[in-house]
Amino acid sequence: MSDFFQETLIGILTSPFFQGLFIGLCLALFIFVKDFIKLRNTKKETQKFKDHLQTKFELETDANVSLKQELDRLKSDNENLQTTVRSLSQKPDKQDLKQLYAFQRAIDLLLERNSGLIPTWQSTVKEAEEEVEKSQSGELPLLSKFSKHSFWERLKP
Repeated sequence: MSDFFQETLIGILTSPFFQGLFIGLCLALFIFVKDFIKLRNTKKETQKFKDHLQTKFELETDANVSLKQELDRLKSDNENLQTTVRSLSQKPDKQDLKQLYAFQRAIDLLLERNSGLIPTWQSTVKEAEEEVEKSQSGELPLLSKFSKHSFWERLKP
């Protein structure tokens, strides 16, 4: 029986079908091992990219937080500067105050000396005040304030 078994085994091993099957299985095993190694390397590379992305996102988040803080600080500074500009634009400087005082004093003296000028002066002042109010509210342009040919420019020496 062992001879029969050996002959059958040799016959099966030498048959072209078995040889082709053996070669095919070896090739499949080779491809499987190769793909398994490639898959393992791909997983390592994917993990490396995930770690890299995680680090990059953390850095960008920190940068965005610092930029947001900087933006908030700059907005606050801008608001403070706008408030300062508004308050400074409402305060006349000393030279303007001196000049206005001189004009007011000249007008007072003029009114004391010419009593007929008082009613005309009062109506003119009222009209000028209304024009200034309209220009402040945006109804009228305030061109005369910036005009080089204004009354005040002609009075300057």
